[in-house]
Amino acid sequence: MKRFQSLVFTIGTTAAMICILALVWAFVFRERSTRRLYAEYEVYRALTALTDMYRDPGAVMPPDERILGFGLYRSDGTLLYQYGRAPERLSPEILQDPASARRFTDSSFILVRPFGMDPMRRPVPGRPDRPGGGMMMPLGGAARFAYIEYGLGSFRREQRVLIAGALAITAALGAAYALLIHLYGRNLDLRDREYQNRELVQLGQAARTLAHEIKNPLGIIRVQSALLARTVGSGFEEGFRIIDEEIRRLGALVDRIRDFLKSGEGRPESVELREFLEGWARRYGGKVRLEDPVPEGTTVRIDRGRLTDILDNLARNALESMEERADETPVEVLGSVKRGQAVVAVQDRGPGVDPGDEPRLFEPFFTTKETGTGIGLALSSKWARTAGGTLSYRPREG
Repeated sequence: MKRFQSLVFTIGTTAAMICILALVWAFVFRERSTRRLYAEYEVYRALTALTDMYRDPGAVMPPDERILGFGLYRSDGTLLYQYGRAPERLSPEILQDPASARRFTDSSFILVRPFGMDPMRRPVPGRPDRPGGGMMMPLGGAARFAYIEYGLGSFRREQRVLIAGALAITAALGAAYALLIHLYGRNLDLRDREYQNRELVQLGQAARTLAHEIKNPLGIIRVQSALLARTVGSGFEEGFRIIDEEIRRLGALVDRIRDFLKSGEGRPESVELREFLEGWARRYGGKVRLEDPVPEGTTVRIDRGRLTDILDNLARNALESMEERADETPVEVLGSVKRGQAVVAVQDRGPGVDPGDEPRLFEPFFTTKETGTGIGLALSSKWARTAGGTLSYRPREG
């Protein structure tokens, strides 16, 4: 269900983001096209005004610094009138197709346009022969083509700003999209965790009740079993021994569940780790060997009894994993101090844990053993965390 919800949200969000980005870039390209058409319109209007001055001796164009070049040319492309950056001659390609000269440069727009034949006019005295300062007069011949180079000023800069703005919006929307997906996934995880916590609370309450209700009958069963053993006499010792072992096993399981449900740090105290590990390893005889003890004077603050139980759980699991070995290889315990933290490693030569089971190794009631309860490692991990540490598993090479 969680994967389906996440997939639906991701698809919906992605579709919405694509639509928004499509609208943004559609607006950008439309705006670019609109501004380009407006710039071309301005150039056409300026060229029309200049050619009108050629046709009408009384026409005067106001000053315009954006006119970078203007020229009038005969039908063979030779120059009739030149101003600014207008070329000396038009190429044959332009004469055949004047539209081929139409182009944008970095800072201007160039346009060549044909117009009809008009009689030549003479200069008007007192009027400057420059665009924008008065009427311009051709020097002789009949003009058939007009050339203009028109400065666009901030046109290119505006185009770049428009693209840069669209890219910035795209980047911002991309970051918002990634953040939204991350927050949604985190929200799903928090919801799952909250649901699991509610289940754990309910499970804890049920476990407390069961532990209390089971503990008392077990005591009564143990007493009655002992009385029956005395009454019946010989011949049934093995059966009563099995009953007693099962009662003890159930009692130990109940005690572990009750310990797992306890909160708090227990009774923490400063424990000299090297001395503690040496004493703890001696309890196992030669089955547990302390290979590399921590430096003397290394102390940890933890409940001594809980630390003993943690190491007992690890050593028990290690010994059980090597039961099928022909040799009696001891469990190795290594100690060290890394980055101000004490590290104790319990190593064995057993077959290890299936990689698929590693993520669940410290979950309550998860076990890979036929007779396991799944409480030992979960309880050890919880006690390590309450003391400010961690319990982890790592496959051993070799």
